[in-house]
Amino acid sequence: MKYIIIKFYRKGKLIGQDDFLKLNRLKKNVHSVTLTNPKIKEKINIGDEVVVKIYLKPVLKVITLLVQEDCYLSDVNEIKITGIYQPDYFFEYNQFYLDIYKLWENGEKAVWINKPLKYKKAWIRTCGSWSGVQKSIHLQREYVIDGSIIKHPIDLYCLLAEALLGERGYIGSCGNSFRDCLNQLRLYESENVEKNTSRIKVIHSDKIDVLLSKGNKHEDDMSYIFEQLKECGFKIMFKRTPVR
Repeated sequence: MKYIIIKFYRKGKLIGQDDFLKLNRLKKNVHSVTLTNPKIKEKINIGDEVVVKIYLKPVLKVITLLVQEDCYLSDVNEIKITGIYQPDYFFEYNQFYLDIYKLWENGEKAVWINKPLKYKKAWIRTCGSWSGVQKSIHLQREYVIDGSIIKHPIDLYCLLAEALLGERGYIGSCGNSFRDCLNQLRLYESENVEKNTSRIKVIHSDKIDVLLSKGNKHEDDMSYIFEQLKECGFKIMFKRTPVR
């Protein structure tokens, strides 16, 4: 099963598709799409205006790119496109997002730790598309979070998702989506709060003291995450790095 499909439309009619997309920037406002297994039913000429749609599975998402100026198929099976317009901000084009999908499709691992913030945001978004919002959780006695990895609230969302829901788990990427995910897991229900005896231990917690300190731009976001976990009945334990 292919997880990434790119389709080309002209005047609402499907004219071609391919299995995977990589968008290469050639120069300002000019890109090329490298095709791996092109199936183009109609010739794409210089000056053609087309709609490019990227379908991501198993949870179907669509990224739409409108070509405002021209699009044509070169002799080396590359689609050259000029004047890309992206009408849907939420499903904006992000090559990291597609690269992660491709790795998972091939049974390979992708690693978000020590990657740029843009990659980490793409990682969370990919997990959300791949796994969806889970409806149930089997709580363990203790979860361990490594505070030395946390440089930004996004890191905490990544760690919590992996700890609570497993590999490729999704538990939100901001305060609102985090609360929504906890709500879908029914962790706010009073009966479940009372039953929750799980503990989240943050080791090397001194590494995130700055993020939690008053006046830091991430203080509210970080504090909110831990407050919501406590509201769901989790016991939070901060363990500082031993002084040698």
